[in-house]
Amino acid sequence: MALEEDVSPSWGGLLARWGPVLRTRQGLRRERAGLVQSGLEEVLPVLLEALARALQEEALPPSSEVLRDLRVGQAERWHARPGLEARGVVQEYGLLHDCLLELMEEAGVTATPRQLRILAAVFREASTDAVGRLSTSTEASRSEGWLQAIIDHAPPVIFAKDAQGRFVLVNRSFEEALGRSRASVLGKTDFDLFPAAVARRNREHDERVRQSLRPVTEDEHIPGVQGVRTWFAMKFPLPTVGAEGPIICGISTDITDAHRTHQALRESEERFRLLMDAVEDYAILLLDPEGRVVSWNAGAERLTGWKEQEVLGRHYALFAPEEQVTRGEPQRLLREVADGGHFRGELRRKRRDGSCFWADLDIAAVRDEAGRLRGFANVARDITAKKQSEMARDFLLEAGRVLAGSLDLETTLGAFAGLVVEHVSDYCVVDLLEASGQLVRQEAAARAPERQDLIRKLLAFAPRTEEDGPLARALALAQPIVVQEVTSRFLDSVSSDAAHREVLEALGPRSAALVPVVSRGRALGLIHLVWTRPHDSLEMEALVELARGVADRAAVAIENARLYREVRDAVRVREDVVAIVSHDLRNPLHAIQLTATSLLRKGTLPEGGVKGLERIMEATQRASRLIRDLLDFTQARAGERIPIRPCAMDLHVLARKVVDEVLLAHPRRDIQVEFQGNGRLEADADRLAQVVSNLVGNALQHSAPDSCVRVHLREAGDGVLLEVHNVGTPIASTLLPTLFEPYRRGPEARSGQGSIGLGLYISRQIVLGHGGSIEVSSNECGTCFKVWLPRRRGP
Repeated sequence: MALEEDVSPSWGGLLARWGPVLRTRQGLRRERAGLVQSGLEEVLPVLLEALARALQEEALPPSSEVLRDLRVGQAERWHARPGLEARGVVQEYGLLHDCLLELMEEAGVTATPRQLRILAAVFREASTDAVGRLSTSTEASRSEGWLQAIIDHAPPVIFAKDAQGRFVLVNRSFEEALGRSRASVLGKTDFDLFPAAVARRNREHDERVRQSLRPVTEDEHIPGVQGVRTWFAMKFPLPTVGAEGPIICGISTDITDAHRTHQALRESEERFRLLMDAVEDYAILLLDPEGRVVSWNAGAERLTGWKEQEVLGRHYALFAPEEQVTRGEPQRLLREVADGGHFRGELRRKRRDGSCFWADLDIAAVRDEAGRLRGFANVARDITAKKQSEMARDFLLEAGRVLAGSLDLETTLGAFAGLVVEHVSDYCVVDLLEASGQLVRQEAAARAPERQDLIRKLLAFAPRTEEDGPLARALALAQPIVVQEVTSRFLDSVSSDAAHREVLEALGPRSAALVPVVSRGRALGLIHLVWTRPHDSLEMEALVELARGVADRAAVAIENARLYREVRDAVRVREDVVAIVSHDLRNPLHAIQLTATSLLRKGTLPEGGVKGLERIMEATQRASRLIRDLLDFTQARAGERIPIRPCAMDLHVLARKVVDEVLLAHPRRDIQVEFQGNGRLEADADRLAQVVSNLVGNALQHSAPDSCVRVHLREAGDGVLLEVHNVGTPIASTLLPTLFEPYRRGPEARSGQGSIGLGLYISRQIVLGHGGSIEVSSNECGTCFKVWLPRRRGP
């Protein structure tokens, strides 16, 4: 049947006009489908009116008033036909729905998706209501046995109550749960079967269903054969004819075991939460597979300052320092844990206020039974104090090593200031007390290289040491003075003038400390520590304690450097005096020697006069040797090598000549000389004559007058070996290591021999100057000096 084009735009008008057409089309479709007439024709006006109201209101789902009027209207008009089945009712309503959609399309009426959903909802409610009425009708009662068989075999408890709350239907599961027969339950109310409290609660649930005409779900605790069990009950209305109200149908499932398991799990989770919150020294947090925080304990809040509501859902990178985030380390760490299963190590973490701390981290991947990654468990402990202790220990060890590396005061102070700005403060200034008690600025350093020139400008300003000033107080108390916040007043108290104050302001100090350098209870000076950011009291205490530790080591180094400088200056003065005196004595001794030689050559002196002149000659020669030794020693101690002028020579000839000269002075001594091989080499003859003379003279001095001294020369490798041996008391083993040091004389050396303990020292310097070696051995058989000299002197 075709529709006219000029349809009314009102849904009410459209549906009213389409009523006859719908009835006709639906009837034809029903007959073709072979369906039994359900009585839908009688309720069609009620259905169309409900559709019009619902579309007009555009409420989704349709309002309860519309649906209630629909059910009431259908109850008044609809009567089931013989042989009608629920499936046929549903199909007939479906045919009517399809016909309506066809008419809308033919009339060019376009419905919105929302309107189509409203149409479907109304048809669904009408169909459900019709099926419900069919199930309660007389015809449906003929299949009650079949329906009862179905619900009896259903595992859940199934029941139905009339408007007065009487049970009109129960299944076998209901009987088994309560331990009652069906006959003893039907017609009874909850108050007849259960305790009053249980009955009242069940009745309240039933009333909610009657009032809302919608399904209601609740957990109900019902006593039965197995005691009180928890049931998940879904109750829904089943409309009936008349004004008594709908029948309440219920389907209940025993969830006692599941409920207990859930309760146990919830209690376990609560205990776990209490445990996590009770552990305040450890931050315990759980992450999802993407690294977002899903759990956060009180220890984590205490450690980082973040509250749980501030971090839930945020990525783990929130707790990493900026440099780690920039390098992508948090993401890489979680990937490695996901692949390897575990991470244990020490990393720096970030607090809410931006400060960083050291944490001992233990991160593990959490997987389910199937091996799927469920997230990450992270446990962290603050080890900042331990790390600072380790760093302080390493720093102090390094400080001790660096400060012990030099005895020069300026080098020591420079190394000390560099260490302090590297590990402790942004700036460091060192002031030392002079012997006069005046505080003198010695060194200044900055951590940032670009600030080095600025900090060193402070060296031009004398420290301000008034009695009431902070510098004087720190020295007097021998205790650090801590300035947590540098104020204008503090800068005034340490500035000597406006220029000094200007430099201090340019440094940008925020906190400072004055640490005295103390050695054996005596203040040696002050260390100025300056930072460009403020510190709290705990931070300052740790930094100052670290500075005190390095100051103690610096005190020892400074004391040693001062002592070394004093000793070095004293030695230099002594050597200068020796050099000057030795040099000035050579001229008068030379004059005496020339005069004695001239008198001996005249030959006019009596025998007694000749012997006197010979003794004068011998004395002047000894004095000349002493002066020569002193000058050589002074030159060697000044850091200069004894000059060596090598030329071709024969050591055999030289040794014989020196021995002969020694015998002139000691005619009654026995000196045996033995030569083997070739004695030629390139060397300074005068210097080697000193060596031979010193060694032979030393052997004569430390041996008995009637003993023999042996001088033996032979080839040895690429050089010549000189051995000088004497019989006598062995040299003590404690003296052997220092025998070639200056001013060393054996205890048995006789006085009057003109020795001051420099001969062996100078001999060693000469031998080393030739590229050779000298050594000594001493035992009961005697003492032997061995000198090895190369044929050619090396470069």
